[in-house]
Amino acid sequence: MSMMIVSKTVVSLMPNYVIFMLGRAMIGVVIGGFWSMFAATAMRLVEEHHIPRALAILDGGNALAAVIAAPAGSFLGNLIGWRGAFFCVVPVAVIVFVWQILSLIP
Repeated sequence: MSMMIVSKTVVSLMPNYVIFMLGRAMIGVVIGGFWSMFAATAMRLVEEHHIPRALAILDGGNALAAVIAAPAGSFLGNLIGWRGAFFCVVPVAVIVFVWQILSLIP
């Protein structure tokens, strides 16, 4: 989540194309890391009999995000510009990061 925060901030404030592509590459690493680890992490966080439900919730959330993200990004881009649309993700990512820390640390 911290890398997503940095990536979206870099992309929204970038001064040139090279920095823009660096920010986009960072989000690629974040997405790749998520897809490679989300199932295994979910399986370790819940009791064995809750694993199917946990995976269904994660997959359902991913599907919902995929359906909503493109139209929402396009809408926000038209309202506040593409930089603003990218930066709108930063506060959400900060909230999720804090929520993860509070949820995962005993």
